[in-house]
Amino acid sequence: MPDNPYQNTASFFFRPEDDVFEDFSDLYATAKDHQQNSEVFNVNLKDLQVVVDEEKQRLTLNSNVNGGMTDWATRQLCILKRAPYSYLKTLSLDLSADCLNYNKAQKPLKAMLYDNGTKRYLRALTGRTYNRLWNYDLLDRVAPVVNRFEKTCMVCSDRDMMLFLTDNDSEFTVPGDKSPMKKGIIIWNSEVGSRTVGYQIFIYRHYCTNHCILGFESQHFSKHKHIGDIMQTVMGIYNVLENYETNVDTEVEAIKKMISLEYAKSEKDAIEKIRKVGFTKKYAEQAMEYVNEEFGGKLNVWSIYNGLTRASQIMTNHADDRLDLDGMASKMVTKILHKAA
Repeated sequence: MPDNPYQNTASFFFRPEDDVFEDFSDLYATAKDHQQNSEVFNVNLKDLQVVVDEEKQRLTLNSNVNGGMTDWATRQLCILKRAPYSYLKTLSLDLSADCLNYNKAQKPLKAMLYDNGTKRYLRALTGRTYNRLWNYDLLDRVAPVVNRFEKTCMVCSDRDMMLFLTDNDSEFTVPGDKSPMKKGIIIWNSEVGSRTVGYQIFIYRHYCTNHCILGFESQHFSKHKHIGDIMQTVMGIYNVLENYETNVDTEVEAIKKMISLEYAKSEKDAIEKIRKVGFTKKYAEQAMEYVNEEFGGKLNVWSIYNGLTRASQIMTNHADDRLDLDGMASKMVTKILHKAA
């Protein structure tokens, strides 16, 4: 469930419908239920024994856990047991259980078990130092300030939560572009160890009914691992929402400046400059493909920045990797603008 932006949008697109919430109160209630009906306890990897359930439908855990497993928890167990998840899916349940039980390595872990009233499920296996931030605690803190935004999409699954907020009063038009843009914010967290906690402020053109964001351009993001004082991170997200300003004059002027600045004389030179920043040749070529398609090959700073952020959406699978790549693009643009000032 932008750690970059696009993984969030791609996640929306591939989510099953029961993961998507139409009302904030329903998302809030689900997160509260997950917290109140979950048990966290220490366990050792060697004590986790996998068995096939009575219906011969899925793998479960016996021993001191005694419960089923979510898909995410199963993936975590496979990583810890060094058994490829994708390969085990091709085997019979009995053989998969044997493969997982073969590894008797000792590793102290922290387990999180959820009881939905009828069944118990293992939701997470993390290290002992993992500092869990419950989705409920995050939502409870930001609830007083989210009502000023349109809640465009809300997702909560077995592995993470995302809240996509839109400022409808921020609509503006980029010079030379007929499609209006808006400001948006995505907040995310995982209480089961699948990703960081953080937020991203961005501008975009369209949001489709298939949960895909188009024309996504990142402005600012912050992400944090689940270590240390995690509630300080929560307060930081709250402060961002509380102090948020609709005014887009800064964005418009920045885009005008980026459009006015030539990045390179030729596509070959542009690719070379992009690679010097730290991007791969393949990544640079992907960025230029977007520049040629959407900007008619104009090699200004704005078009190149769009190409780089688009390339991160296409060429990476993990959210935090996309954030890092977008961060590199932002630093490059900031350096160019600072030099041109």
